[in-house]
Amino acid sequence: MDDIRAGIKHLLARLVYYSGLFSTHLNNVGEGRSLTLMYHRIIPRSKVGAFLQPGMYVEPETFELHLQFLKKYFSMQHVSALYPSVNSTVKGFHGRPECAITFDDGWVDFYEYAFPLLVKHTVSATVFLPTGFIDTGKIFWSERLGNICAAVATAGNFDAFKEFAQRQLLLQDSFQTLPVTDFYEVVLEALKKYREEAIEDILEQIENHFALVNRTDQSNFLTWVQIEEMRSSGLVSFGSHTNTHRILTTLGQDEIYREVTLSMQALRERKAVDGDGVAFCYPNGNLNEKVIEQLKSSGYACAFTTRCGWNDTRTPLFALNRVGVHQDISNTAALLAYRIYSASS
Repeated sequence: MDDIRAGIKHLLARLVYYSGLFSTHLNNVGEGRSLTLMYHRIIPRSKVGAFLQPGMYVEPETFELHLQFLKKYFSMQHVSALYPSVNSTVKGFHGRPECAITFDDGWVDFYEYAFPLLVKHTVSATVFLPTGFIDTGKIFWSERLGNICAAVATAGNFDAFKEFAQRQLLLQDSFQTLPVTDFYEVVLEALKKYREEAIEDILEQIENHFALVNRTDQSNFLTWVQIEEMRSSGLVSFGSHTNTHRILTTLGQDEIYREVTLSMQALRERKAVDGDGVAFCYPNGNLNEKVIEQLKSSGYACAFTTRCGWNDTRTPLFALNRVGVHQDISNTAALLAYRIYSASS
């Protein structure tokens, strides 16, 4: 069934792209509409681990294809140039719609693989940083979970891990027949419902039960030196992804205040941002009015969600849409065109 769906999608993508429907649609997209793309990681296929979610990465060759495609059809901008125009009627240079590229999380592979391609093709991008992870050696709890899954699978203890995790998370259904990577996804989504402290406690209990070591010696985040180098290029700008990447809707007001203000403070002290106009990105896309009000009072200019769609004159500046792209849905020009076309209709 999945193969049939994929085949139909490829057929539709080729039809939309090669028939000229995509180009015609862009010409009629309407003034004041803009596109922001959402990426996470750029990684060669040889470095993609078993517990890296498919929606989290694009291969370097695919990203270069994207850049060539986007330069052909769009006027490429920084988000700092785009978000003031969300409430204007400016369409973009030469009648082309405007587009900005964003990256969440500040992974070091952005510096290794994306930045050289941005320089090569003279395209700008914005990276949203979880500032409390920069230069610290810390890792996201989702990476920690991936390390646990890899370790228990290698040791042949994955069935025991499934049973233990089900008890710890009070999962009602039996997942014993699920493959290793699918069960990782189940646990990942279940943990997102907990506060950060509870997640860390659960992971520590699992590590202790299976005599595992919490590895904190392989941080995969950018350094401030790399950030400064890229900022100085004029092609890469930076925004906030909170201080410690906590899901803000699970926090109290004081905790939200610390997450957004400490991040802003770090960005300014490190001169990663220039004065006003700092953009924000919600971890996991979660937001509510309490979070929005704190962002406004903390001096942020706008905020991006994970909601799929274009932005226009009606889009709230603190609930801006993006179109997520990753390897398996955008590895050809036709698939990328279809993804953008579908999001704009």
